[in-house]
Amino acid sequence: MREPVLKAVCMPPRLFWAPAIVAGANLIVQFSLMLMWVGLTGRSLMPFIISIPIAHAAIVAWGSKDPHLSKMLVSWGRSGPTSTKNVYRCRGTKFAP
Repeated sequence: MREPVLKAVCMPPRLFWAPAIVAGANLIVQFSLMLMWVGLTGRSLMPFIISIPIAHAAIVAWGSKDPHLSKMLVSWGRSGPTSTKNVYRCRGTKFAP
């Protein structure tokens, strides 16, 4: 009973051996740039066919160093602004009015 829970916590989701969120974002960016490239220039797709595996290999290497990279990026995005604004004019930063 404990093994599936521990495996889900210890091994985050992966997409072709890379962290899932980062690899998915990479594929979305690469494919959108590829479609714009073809639409605007009409040239060959060879630079993108080469760059997609290179970028994915870099993400795999980065993900093997830090397997919880996706969760770190999600939590970093939710952290919000670091500075606060004062309600009244005063010196310094106050958390309560």
